[in-house]
Amino acid sequence: MKINFRTEHVISELKSVGGFDAIDELAEHLAAGGIILPANKSEIVIALKQRERSMSTGIGLGIALPHALSDMVEEAVIAFGRSKTGIDFDALDRRPVYFVAMMIVPRSERAKSLEMLAAISRLLHKKELRSALEMAADASIMADILNGRTAIPAVARH
Repeated sequence: MKINFRTEHVISELKSVGGFDAIDELAEHLAAGGIILPANKSEIVIALKQRERSMSTGIGLGIALPHALSDMVEEAVIAFGRSKTGIDFDALDRRPVYFVAMMIVPRSERAKSLEMLAAISRLLHKKELRSALEMAADASIMADILNGRTAIPAVARH
């Protein structure tokens, strides 16, 4: 499954220090950009945080994948954020999270949400890609890297 990361959904420097704060920050970014309706933001955030309370989506390697099913979106929405300082996401490996891919999927597309989670996880498990994301200058370059439109610099491969 090919995932499309849109530049306007990417935050190149998250300010958050905690996982719930990162969810709030990404949701606010989506609402401010008109990607989700501001009136629906609270309900979406509640769904994301409920899922996070059941089990951390900090999967290790500096990655968190907060996700939820919601009737507040008509199609799957993915937001991506990078933190250079690290976020406490109660990750399985107890290490800080540097990359947060947040996904909201219509409740009617449960099966698609699992496919999307698996695809994003596989993508972010590539060390070279994470290194390139660390060095990316802005959200546009980060989106290009995530979408495979930009070659990963040789220096990131080491």
